[in-house]
Amino acid sequence: MDEKEIKKVENILTYAFKNICENDKELLQDRTLYEDCISYRLAYYIEKYLEFYDEKYHVDMQFNRNGENKKKLPENIKNDSGVIRPDIIVHTRMKELRNKYKNYIVIEAKKSEDSKEDKDVVTRFIKSKEYEYKVGVTINYNKFNPIKATLYYKNSNDEIKQKYLEYPDMQAKI
Repeated sequence: MDEKEIKKVENILTYAFKNICENDKELLQDRTLYEDCISYRLAYYIEKYLEFYDEKYHVDMQFNRNGENKKKLPENIKNDSGVIRPDIIVHTRMKELRNKYKNYIVIEAKKSEDSKEDKDVVTRFIKSKEYEYKVGVTINYNKFNPIKATLYYKNSNDEIKQKYLEYPDMQAKI
């Protein structure tokens, strides 16, 4: 993945986080909410960004299918059965690409601290020949002051690299 593509993903996330902090700060105040409440808004803002800049992708939550089959990552440390439902994915849907998915971003998010299991899931989706996501992202909603996320991607040598993102100027005003 080249620097231009990494910057594009950073721009998508910056837009989404900025909008959550400006428009949905109540969700960040209530620490008893499920993470899905915040993830829904994150997915919404990612979709809004893509509608304007890149209309070919869709944003879905808890998407558990790969065509007619269940989405699986064998031997992942999050789930013994291998069946997996990523929190958010950015992809094309089969009907639009003659029965072929084009996977772009897979996101796993937590309200508490970063999860070893989430890192395992997103990196496996990137490495997988079946899914081949370009980018994986882990997000920790508990650290919204400042916002932090980690981007995972393959470099030109097919090694998984990570880039830490922090937005110190973007505080959830709560």
